[in-house]
Amino acid sequence: MNQEEAKAYLSFKDDHIDLEEHYEEFLFQQKDFFRQKPISYKLYNKQFEKIERAIEAYKTLGYISGKSTLFLKEVEFNQEIKLVFDLYHLNKNSLFQQLYSTENLSELILIANYLLNVEKQYKNCFESVFLDDLKLTAPNPMDVLQDIKKLNEKGICFIHQIDSVEHSTFKHLLAEINRLKRLEM
Repeated sequence: MNQEEAKAYLSFKDDHIDLEEHYEEFLFQQKDFFRQKPISYKLYNKQFEKIERAIEAYKTLGYISGKSTLFLKEVEFNQEIKLVFDLYHLNKNSLFQQLYSTENLSELILIANYLLNVEKQYKNCFESVFLDDLKLTAPNPMDVLQDIKKLNEKGICFIHQIDSVEHSTFKHLLAEINRLKRLEM
């Protein structure tokens, strides 16, 4: 990419653009994108391409963002329903906090990739659960947690035990599993 292509890609109208300010605005727009859009492999990868092209354009124009100080840890889920739910939300929230605080587009891509990975691992935990062809909307996480607590009270603590219980007793958890099964990862 040459300088003219870089300016065109970044929509610069004149030569008197403050690169740092433009970079910060673009970074904010990308953070906003990941905050508003559902976690989706297809959607995120399309956005990654756009960001990587912007990074290349900024570098061509001489702007280099700060060094990465990011430390991300791989998450491993087990099969205990409550622990899986808690780990998922804890990691998802932590990653979103890191995403909002990063000042680096490359870090932003890395964090969003970790979000995809956490979502995929969470989805994979529930692959073995059989669902009828339910048409349920995405549930409120607090309602899902209440269903998990009800299951725990009945002695159902592990994912492989879910199919042994009448499904109508935990419709919010089923709606969450249904949401996960529909994700394209």
